[in-house]
Amino acid sequence: MNNIEIERKYNVVGNDWRDITPTDIQQITQGFLHHAGDVVVRVRLISKDFKTIDHAYCTTKIRDSKEFCVELENEVDIATGFKLLSKCNGYVNRKIRTTITLDGVDWEIDQYEDYDRCSVDVEVAQESDFDKLQFPSFIGTRYDGLSNFQLARVNASGLPGEWWK
Repeated sequence: MNNIEIERKYNVVGNDWRDITPTDIQQITQGFLHHAGDVVVRVRLISKDFKTIDHAYCTTKIRDSKEFCVELENEVDIATGFKLLSKCNGYVNRKIRTTITLDGVDWEIDQYEDYDRCSVDVEVAQESDFDKLQFPSFIGTRYDGLSNFQLARVNASGLPGEWWK
């Protein structure tokens, strides 16, 4: 299994993406247990029906470079997920993730609760794969802000109003 994550974040432009049939929709409640330097430990509770929790994960992300991240994700039982989330000291947020698959590429659109804009993530296996991507019309400018490392740091006091620019 490849634990190296190569991911890019983009602003979402318009609402054209809403006309595309999603391959997955889930509600994610996530909290940050630890964030220091290039290391983040995150817990996520995943709901497919927006009522019951289907899965819980504890993930450690270690930034290897500006572009690469080592990700170690482990599923935990749901009770443990709730216990871990309770230890996040306010570093918790909720989002709706809509996955749209176009030409074999998964585009993950995150709508954060209480914020009126969306971001989209795309992850590829190799750096050179980004050069081959066909960007759909709803993809705006790339931004480097609000990686898990930055999100963990600002989440306790709320996201600044213009974090997506």
